[in-house]
Amino acid sequence: KRIVSTLLLQLDAMPDYVVIVAASNHPEMLDRAVWRRFQLRLELPLPTEVQLAHFIRVISDRFEMNFGVPAEAIAAQLAGLNFAETEEICLDIVRRIVLAGSAADPRAFTRRKLEQWQLRLNPQTAPPARHRRRSDETAQEALPL
Repeated sequence: KRIVSTLLLQLDAMPDYVVIVAASNHPEMLDRAVWRRFQLRLELPLPTEVQLAHFIRVISDRFEMNFGVPAEAIAAQLAGLNFAETEEICLDIVRRIVLAGSAADPRAFTRRKLEQWQLRLNPQTAPPARHRRRSDETAQEALPL
C-alpha cells in the first residue's frame, strides 16, 4: 500500500509537459489508481512460437552457442512466455554450458532446463524424487534430435 501511495504521489507531482512511459509483464497486479494515471495504454501480445524461435536463434548466434535442440522445439516448450522469460531460460542454459566446459552436452543442459521450467509451471505433475531420473529420460525423448 505504501509503495502504491508513494508512486501515485510521484505521478501526481509531475508537471503536465512530462511524458511518463511504463511497462509491466503483470498488468493484473497493478492497482486501478495507477492505471487511471495513464491516458494511453498499449497491450502487446505475447510472442508467437515463430517469434520465440527467431529470438532463441538470435541468442544462440550472439553467444555462438548450440543448444543441442532446434530453436523451434525449444520455442514450442516455452510457448506462452514473454521474451524476458525466454531470455532468462536461454541465458541460464548458456551459463551452465560455459561453466561445464568442453565436456558439456548442450542437449542435456537444454532438456534439463526445459523440464525444470515445465515443473515450475505445473508443480502437481512433478514426479516423486526417487522417480525423477525416469522422467528425465521421458522428457529427453519428447524433444527432437
